[in-house]
Amino acid sequence: MKVAILHPDDLSILILSKGLINDLLHDKLCKLVTISGGDSYIDKIEELGVCHLPVKMSRYINPKGDLQYMFSL
Repeated sequence: MKVAILHPDDLSILILSKGLINDLLHDKLCKLVTISGGDSYIDKIEELGVCHLPVKMSRYINPKGDLQYMFSL
């Protein structure tokens, strides 16, 4: 099973999804990746043992930006 955890910034991944990440990493059948628009805490996310992909995203509704985000995913 492949799981992607998306948050607008990488700090949210650490605060809100750290427990979920730890649980999913114990499942050997699960391939986990995190995706966020930030870059300040990427090294701390990768220290958890998960692959992280930085993808530029906006926190606000922007049709052009949302379309670019969709294609970058």
